[in-house]
Amino acid sequence: MTTYTEGIINLAISLIERTQEYYIDAKVINFSFKILSSGINQMTAIEYLKPHIETCLNTYVIPHILLNEKDIEDFESDPIEFVRKTRD
Repeated sequence: MTTYTEGIINLAISLIERTQEYYIDAKVINFSFKILSSGINQMTAIEYLKPHIETCLNTYVIPHILLNEKDIEDFESDPIEFVRKTRD
């Protein structure tokens, strides 16, 4: 596990960081965060994650959990589809 941990975590972090420059599908980003969250439960991975946690939170997590104008419009026009998209 230790052999691959750093590489996998760095790949997931680089995908998340590239969302500022490139379009990366939401499912890929979601999977990257699943990788990181599973790494938090393992002591070998937490050391690789520590330097990146603040950046991930500030650049991706917090901006995407806040409602914006488009989210409100989408919810008002089709609430069921809005919930489906946010759950995928």
